Amino acid sequence: MPENILIYYPSAKRSNVLETLALEFSARGHHIFFLTHAEKDELHEALEKQGINVFSFYVPKTTSVLFYLKHFFFLISFCRRHKISAVQSHLQTANIVSVLAQFFIRAKVVNYRHHLIENNRTSRIFDKIINRLAKKIVVPSSVILEKMTNEEQVPAKKIKLVPYVYDFSKYSSSPERVAEIKQMHPAKLRILLCGRFVPLKRNDLAIRAVAALIEKGQQVCLMALDSGPGLEECKQLVRELNIENQVYFIGYTSKVLDYIAACDVLVHPSFTEASNNTVKEAALFSKKVIVCEGVGDFSDFIINGKNGYLVSRENPLPELIKALEEIYEGRGDMNMGDELKKTVMQKFQKSTETIDKHLDLLVR
Repeated sequence: MPENILIYYPSAKRSNVLETLALEFSARGHHIFFLTHAEKDELHEALEKQGINVFSFYVPKTTSVLFYLKHFFFLISFCRRHKISAVQSHLQTANIVSVLAQFFIRAKVVNYRHHLIENNRTSRIFDKIINRLAKKIVVPSSVILEKMTNEEQVPAKKIKLVPYVYDFSKYSSSPERVAEIKQMHPAKLRILLCGRFVPLKRNDLAIRAVAALIEKGQQVCLMALDSGPGLEECKQLVRELNIENQVYFIGYTSKVLDYIAACDVLVHPSFTEASNNTVKEAALFSKKVIVCEGVGDFSDFIINGKNGYLVSRENPLPELIKALEEIYEGRGDMNMGDELKKTVMQKFQKSTETIDKHLDLLVR
């Protein structure tokens, strides 16, 4: 029997995972509603073209209490008005609203947690509230599940481990733009860094590793995507290391795939992740990746030296430099990128089984 299912999401940024779920649920005959806290953008347009009911309720974040109260009352009204039978809620901002609203609506609420660590007091308080009130929490990796059960004392029966699911056929790059990027950033080894400039991402380690290679006379460059509060600090570090001609701060771009296609290796020294999308995107282009062991779900699908590099989470810099030198000199497994692509396609490409795991939580 068709159900009215709401996918509740704070952002308007494109998400292959959520778009895939929305379209697959719709293909199974359910009526899908997509509601964001952000104003309508490309995400809404893409879904609406494929028959999904899209909505936006934007509240300027002036005072936090008022912001959450407005979303709380709107979600209750929305679910009642559209006779929503199940809410799939994503990210902490939406989850805190939905766990409180669930007591005033008939819809089943399933919360998805997409982070391991939140590095501020308010977020930690929100996690405690969500952990206590949520009836079912879905996580994408065993690392989060273990942290929630062992450290946060959340009952195991409340948590469900279900991997992200992607429609990889939707990914593509522009050959012309890729060629242009390579021309603009000439080097024997192009290294890509793609992550917010915040302390837990540890983007400075990638910069220090590149500086070490340059000091040895190696022809490398670093293309750094995205922005964040730590950006200026990293720019200052580049100036201090005198590598301004080899490090390019691109900023935020919606054309990430073009930069992935143009690079030789993706470096991701982050201390914490849930299940990183960029690494999987790099795999689609058969790129080599360097990530930290025990972070997110990396250790679940990356085998060190075979389909990628796993470096120490606690002290990654020496191993990061060593891995980059090995790639630069052409040592190691030349088929590493192809092996990673094979693994990622097998594990994360959309399948009836994985889609059903997500859907069953909402309709059964």
